[in-house]
Amino acid sequence: MQHKNSFISISSDDTFSFGSKFSNSIDYGSVIFLIGDLGSGKTTFSKGFASGLGFSDEILSPTYSILNEYKFNGKSLYHFDLYRLKSVNEFLEIGGIEYLNDKKSISLIELIISGGLGAQIIIGVLFILLLVVVYIYFERLFAIKSASKLSVNFMNQIRTYVLNHKLDGALNLCL
Repeated sequence: MQHKNSFISISSDDTFSFGSKFSNSIDYGSVIFLIGDLGSGKTTFSKGFASGLGFSDEILSPTYSILNEYKFNGKSLYHFDLYRLKSVNEFLEIGGIEYLNDKKSISLIELIISGGLGAQIIIGVLFILLLVVVYIYFERLFAIKSASKLSVNFMNQIRTYVLNHKLDGALNLCL
């Protein structure tokens, strides 16, 4: 079933191009969660996203490094892969909150939900930060969908809580 805000890619070139075009709609200070299985196109999307912002560095998968940082014209792109993290504390120990609060950067966070660990990390990070800008779900065959209705409802509950409690730095879910 295709969601209202779906993009179907038939090649890695399509995914790269979509990432490049999509980057022009995102403001610095944003956090983008890229959710999907191994090989579903998250890093290819990230390469296109960085290219669209003007970054000329070779964009590499941060699977083993956890975080890759790229700089261009006084701006930063932080590219995380939380697959290997075992807890939210590990994210905090690498300075995760400081990176996400950098208003001259965009953070791309890759997650794999299968197995449950990724879900625990993202939920933990969300509750600590109460901050989500974009949540993109990747499926094999390069189908990119916006969040499911259940996820959108969950994110809307968080957004409502943040807005009602006037928490600083809170942003709205835009997909």
